[in-house]
Amino acid sequence: MSSPLRELQSLLTDRRPISGKVVEISGDMVRVATAHGMVEVGGTGLQIGEAVMVRDGVAVRVQGLADAPVFRV
Repeated sequence: MSSPLRELQSLLTDRRPISGKVVEISGDMVRVATAHGMVEVGGTGLQIGEAVMVRDGVAVRVQGLADAPVFRV
């Protein structure tokens, strides 16, 4: 039997990774523009304009992704 908190977390978080571009950095939090809107997630070592994948509340740099969507902000 799972805990209610874990069930709530699974309902609130999207399990599929989404791609986007970093548009703002504030400490360990970054804002990422995605096709579905802006998201604020954790991430370190990133720069504004970098292509990232967002999964489980963390943005990770995408390397060598030639066909990444370009978001103009």
